[in-house]
Amino acid sequence: MNCRWLASPSVLSPHGRGSYGLVMTKLLFVFALLVAVPARAATFNTIQGDPPVVMVDGEIMQGDGERFANQVASLDQAIIALGSPGGSVISGLRMGQLIRDRGFSTYVPDRVICASACGLVWLAGQKRIMAPMARIGFHAAYVVRRGQARESGAGNALIGAYLSRLGLSDEAIFYVAQAPPDDMTWLSPAMANRLGLDVSMAVPRMAQAPVRPPSTPPRDGGAKTAAPPETAPEANQTARATAFAGRYFSTWSDTNTRALAAFRTYYAETVTFYGTRATRQALLDRKEAFAQRWPERIYAVRNDTLSAKCGSERCVVTGTVDWDARGASDARTVGVARFELTLDVRGEPAIVAETGTVISRGDGTDAPAK
Repeated sequence: MNCRWLASPSVLSPHGRGSYGLVMTKLLFVFALLVAVPARAATFNTIQGDPPVVMVDGEIMQGDGERFANQVASLDQAIIALGSPGGSVISGLRMGQLIRDRGFSTYVPDRVICASACGLVWLAGQKRIMAPMARIGFHAAYVVRRGQARESGAGNALIGAYLSRLGLSDEAIFYVAQAPPDDMTWLSPAMANRLGLDVSMAVPRMAQAPVRPPSTPPRDGGAKTAAPPETAPEANQTARATAFAGRYFSTWSDTNTRALAAFRTYYAETVTFYGTRATRQALLDRKEAFAQRWPERIYAVRNDTLSAKCGSERCVVTGTVDWDARGASDARTVGVARFELTLDVRGEPAIVAETGTVISRGDGTDAPAK
């Protein structure tokens, strides 16, 4: 990406002008230093302000999910400004899951490309912002074998579960994954409305050094308008329990330090773990060992599989989760599992029993964390 831009402060800053001018001046300075280089590894730069702006620029590569997690670990709010041709799906999904869990906004400036894995990151914004001439593109996940790009069934399943957790409709999920690996579907504001995507338009005051747009023309499906989906409040014990299960698995996408700290609050003092009684500390030790072995990981629960049976003190939550984790020396574990969590719901939910069954595996031979 090679760009310098300014955008409407009313769109980018929840507090009006405030420190917006200072933030954007710094952004101009940093973006002016960027030079378009093919396949350049992503850089992460945080511009302090209210809110801070985290700029993601360049190809998203394996390990960038962990780098991004560390970059935003101390931030309570942020706007994530994106410019990337794509790259590693697992890193992109991990970045997106962190963005959604933290309630960050995402933004693609005018004449800037955010495609493939980057587009998936942008979709995760609690508030999605695009400039009128932003280029946001999607296609199916793929792997390269013998020099040929082939669609990845495991990758697309993981993307589908991720998009479902973001609250996208079936039509929107199909739209995101419809283009083959050698093509791209470009999102227009009209299509975003048609798909029910809640998108805010930023009106730039200045744009210089535009990025050359891709050769593939955008596909525009018309201007029908649909209301954005609404999130029902957690009005009962069942909704509370299923929401906890989604939060539990998404926590794996955070840094090891933050994930393990959260797990300390998620588990009861004693847990029946895959049929064996264990203390919380003993279980956390096992989780830490797994986290150290697989530092780049994404877990995505399939929302349509979640169910819970609740009594006055206990809820049993079942569902299906897709996982993909990477370690050193190209080690990888990927697959789908059925899980069952028994929760004590007399106060804040706490896991008192956990079990599950692997349904299928892709590349790699290791099971998910146990």
